[in-house]
Amino acid sequence: MSHEPTDDPLDMTPAQIEALRERMNKRVDCRALAETFINERPAPGRERLMRLADAYGIDGLKTLTEIENHDAGDAYDVADEPQVHALRHVPIGRWTPNDITLMLGYGHGVCEALWLAIDVLEDCPLIEARYYEGDLLIEAARVASDRNAPDYPRRAPVRNRLFAILDTARQDIRARFEKTANDLDQAPDAREIAWTRLLSGSRAPAADPYHWIADYLNELTKAHDYLDPPTVLLEAEGTLTYAHYRPRSGLEIVPANDLKNPDVSELLSNSRSFSFKRATRFEITTPRRDGEYSVRLRHFSDAAIENHLGIRFESVDEAIGHARRLFGVADKAWRKPR
Repeated sequence: MSHEPTDDPLDMTPAQIEALRERMNKRVDCRALAETFINERPAPGRERLMRLADAYGIDGLKTLTEIENHDAGDAYDVADEPQVHALRHVPIGRWTPNDITLMLGYGHGVCEALWLAIDVLEDCPLIEARYYEGDLLIEAARVASDRNAPDYPRRAPVRNRLFAILDTARQDIRARFEKTANDLDQAPDAREIAWTRLLSGSRAPAADPYHWIADYLNELTKAHDYLDPPTVLLEAEGTLTYAHYRPRSGLEIVPANDLKNPDVSELLSNSRSFSFKRATRFEITTPRRDGEYSVRLRHFSDAAIENHLGIRFESVDEAIGHARRLFGVADKAWRKPR
């Protein structure tokens, strides 16, 4: 069973497309796949089993199928479905951080997976579980949000633990920043200016020595907003052009002004490029917990991809102006949320 992508999906031959369809129409023996997973994953030690039981009420020797008394059966060989169904037959004490992220993403065993995630994150808040550093923290925050787990009875203690993990992650990122500043032998006043700029959400050029820290801070902002959603002041609708895929920030947005560039237009019209337009909701928000008044501009895809822009502005007018200049959102398009 292979899940290797082709070099260019747009260049697949009819025979390759037919083979892909045939594979997707076949069911995978998920119990057999689970046996493979069990052999690949180490058995949890007695200390971890006791911690899972005492701290979270989890029996790490049981499978999700046993806990829920439900067998999801086999799965078609589509995306990650076989792995998800197979993990339901693997004792949850053996689940790796990758497994936990996957199960949270597909909504299987959410109650158990959230506590397993916390158990991992309290030791390593920015662990790279599946795609990039911090991805497990983001996924746990998303699942624990009001929108995704409104009826989960233990959501409040989960969210409190995740807030504490976010604080630890911020301290970790600040320590990495200080190490970089020390390596650069940067003066205290210069490094404070750099840190303030990063906290403002403004994007640094690729050559900036702190460029990578902006990504981490944006991820933490996203996680915090999942757990403590900001107040929406105004919303608008518009159409954005998306091109290419990036694991950290989803789909790359092509600003409206860039569409006037002949080189960009030629790239997007090239049949080998991956680009499309999609209706998007824009929001101007203000945080619930913030000592200073400020607003942020956020935009969300209608599909299951969230595009988060964490730039702070001093006023609503500033945010509207930025949306107009960069994304072409008309001033009159903004309205108060219903």
